[in-house]
Amino acid sequence: MSRGFPPLLSGTAAPSATAARAVPYFLVEIHGNASRAMGLLVLVGIQNIPVPQALAERVIARVSADRPEVARDRVVAALRGEAYQVESARPA
Repeated sequence: MSRGFPPLLSGTAAPSATAARAVPYFLVEIHGNASRAMGLLVLVGIQNIPVPQALAERVIARVSADRPEVARDRVVAALRGEAYQVESARPA
């Protein structure tokens, strides 16, 4: 005889450890040399979202952080003080 756990009831799921610790994502808009900004963001592991060609001087970073201010600060740090205009973060 097997002494395993009883099966889960239908419609219920085991709680996930990562679900309780999920960190939100924020979008941070950056104006300036988009290709250079994308390269700098990738070096520190920040994702960027492509924008249409007409807006070539703009890039949007997708940043995981617990607060919007932290997301924006991570982008500013990744750009290392270069000449970019970094907007405030908004929820993704």
